[in-house]
This record gives sequence, structure tokens and C-alpha cells, in this order.
Amino acid sequence: MKVLIVAGGSGKRFWPISRKKLPKMFIPLFDNTSTFQMQVKRAKRFVKPEDIYVSTNEKYVEIIKRQTPEIPTINIIAEPERKDLLAALGFALITLRKHDIREPVIYLASDHLIKKLDVFEKGVGVAEKLLSKNDRRIIYFGEKPLFPTNNLGWINTGEIKEKVNNIPVAEFKGWIYRPDIKKCKEMFNTGKWVWNVNYEMFKIDFVLELYKKHFPKTYMKLIKIEKALDTKDEAKIIREVYPTLEEAHSDELWEKATQSQAVVLKLNMGWSDPGTLFALKQALEEKKGGNVTKGSTYNYHTKDSLIYNYETGKLITTMYVNSLVVVNTKDVLLIVDKDHVRYLGDMLKEFEGTDLEKYL
Repeated sequence: MKVLIVAGGSGKRFWPISRKKLPKMFIPLFDNTSTFQMQVKRAKRFVKPEDIYVSTNEKYVEIIKRQTPEIPTINIIAEPERKDLLAALGFALITLRKHDIREPVIYLASDHLIKKLDVFEKGVGVAEKLLSKNDRRIIYFGEKPLFPTNNLGWINTGEIKEKVNNIPVAEFKGWIYRPDIKKCKEMFNTGKWVWNVNYEMFKIDFVLELYKKHFPKTYMKLIKIEKALDTKDEAKIIREVYPTLEEAHSDELWEKATQSQAVVLKLNMGWSDPGTLFALKQALEEKKGGNVTKGSTYNYHTKDSLIYNYETGKLITTMYVNSLVVVNTKDVLLIVDKDHVRYLGDMLKEFEGTDLEKYL
């Protein structure tokens, strides 16, 4: 088995803690450890470091080498520019295939938390066992939802086909990416839907067949790059072709799998995605609805808020407010309510091409 960890995002929804030079997955937020380092540590529970590959952007290669020196440099697959996950995944897969990798690949994000490591590890073993019986399908990892949320994708599961190692293996009935909150509540109440954690296990050739069928233009360009790998024209072809790849999320590929081409593991890993600053608060809070603070702060009759102060010599105070995110750095002060923190990226787009771009 090989592990492919994707670590190329910009982390805009963590701004201003996360910046272009140091996105959220590389920030030491938890016991001086980044979520990227935590995911690598989890992967080492079932593979050797030389079996771990990282899909990232060129500008983050040195950070990865510094944070995880045990991963061979040759295993760092660097895209020349950010083109979203459909392109990054395809580029990583043709690179692995060029290196004659035929084993199952598990695809993992780099910015998640998992409390029950034994359940996660068991799920990986079950997925590998299922793939050994039928390698022309995708094994999706689904997490038991704790509450309705429209910050995540949801997978619809059907009949439980079997139990392997006490883990239910369910039919795949499709998914929805970030539905509205009313729909989330309906799905949550059915008990049929699980959170999509964006972990998948598959064989490379099968997934590339999905590219060929559903994204033929992208597929042909990926094949052109693959042929140039390990030749004198490699750098030139990558620079020419990669920027022309389709801009799309990998979810648009995964959802193309038919019900017969995938199954879902229904897991309870204690998984969470601190994908926004308020989600980070929820992951760190000692009790539901409590405050999470950092630095010099004083909070009077304040509830359910994250208040981070990175500036020494300044006190941040709050009074009679609820459900706020306040982040103060040396050059930026952000104040936003929890229901709108997910739209940070929309605001930051307006910074681009202006004098405000220096703050990104």
C-alpha cells in the first residue's frame, strides 16, 4: 500500500493565521505540531516513510522537508502552480504510475484531526482487504455525523453489504457537497448519510479510467506529462501543460463513480475537519459552547468564541458577545461571527490585485 497526502491548499479560511507563505496545514496549532505532521505520523502506523507520498505546491517543498525529513525528497510531488485538486490528484497519480507503483493507494487530506487512531487504522486495513477482492472500485471513508453542518460534503449510504472487522461496509448511493443547512438537518435525521472525510482507497489505473471517461481533455494532457516524466523534456512539458489543466475539485471526479464502482466504510474515528477558524474552536474547546483563547485576552460575559491574540504588549478584550471569531496578528485584526467565517475566501479574493494583497 502507498499513502498519498495532499498538502497544497492555501488555507484561506484560516486567515489571518494562515498565509500564502505558511498555509494552515503547516502551522503548529496542536502541541507545537502541524496537522500535516499529525497525518504523516498516523500514516506511519501502517506504512514505512518511503511509502508515503505528498502532493503539494512547489513553494511548500522546503517546509515539507523540514517538518517531515523522514519522507524521501523523491516522494514529494510538486505541482508548478495551484490548479485545484482535480489537476493535483491526476498529476500525482501519473507520477506514481510512472514510478511503477501498482499497489493500492489511500488518499488523505493533511488538515484533519482524528481522536480514535485504532478505528482509523482498522478502517485502512478493511479498505485494503476489500480492494484485494475487487480492485475496480473506490473505497470511501465516511464518518458518523455528530451534528448537521453545511461546511462538509455528505455521502448517502444504502444497505449494509457486510461487516468486516466489525466495520459496516455500505452501498454507495451518491453524495452532496456542502448542501444548505435545512438539507443537512434532513440528512442527519435519516441516519443514512455520513460525513465525507475525503479519504479514498483505490488502484491508480481505475481512477485514471474515470479521468479518461469524465474529463477526457484533462486526461490526455496528463498522459502527455506522464510520457515526459524522467526524460530531458520533463520540466519543459510540465511547465507548458500543467497550467492548461482543468480547474476543478477532486470531488467532481469522485462523485462520477457509479453505485457499483464504490462502497462506503461507516466509521466513528472521532474525525473532525477544522476547516474554518470556528471549527478550530470547536475542535479545541474543553466543553461545548466554551471559549478558546490564545495570548493576552480578557473576555467578559463572552461565550462560544475564539479569541486569538498574537501581538505582545496588547490586550484584546470582549464584552457581552457570543459566537465570534477574533484574531489579532501584528498586521491584521479579524472580527467575524461564526456563521460567516466560512466566507473568508470570498473577502480575500477582493484583496487580489489591490494594495491589500500584501496581507494575504
